[in-house]
Amino acid sequence: MSYFITAFGILYVIVGVVFFMKPEYVRTVIDFFRAGRRIYAAGALRIVVGGLLIYAAQSALIPWIPRIIGILAVIGGVIIYPLGLQRMNAWMDWWKGLSDGKLRIFAVIAEIAGILLVYSA
Repeated sequence: MSYFITAFGILYVIVGVVFFMKPEYVRTVIDFFRAGRRIYAAGALRIVVGGLLIYAAQSALIPWIPRIIGILAVIGGVIIYPLGLQRMNAWMDWWKGLSDGKLRIFAVIAEIAGILLVYSA
């Protein structure tokens, strides 16, 4: 299961680097999830990935790192459903309105999370 943690860590780093280099891609991804009810699929995916990280944490060298990142992913996925589509669309509009510099800060946070996952595996 540590391979799973490493794989998602590498994925987080790649996504962080791409979003850091091209912050407009964040807006493209937001537009994709704004269409229809795709945000609910993203919520389900976050719950699944977070649950798998929590489960896989037992095989990690530093188990609290994937456990915390998994818990945050599950919370982020679950919170989508009670907020509803209208509030989630407003939240995504807020994200789209952020400057490139602020989006890059969040990309660095994703990179750090990915590095921590790879390190913990």
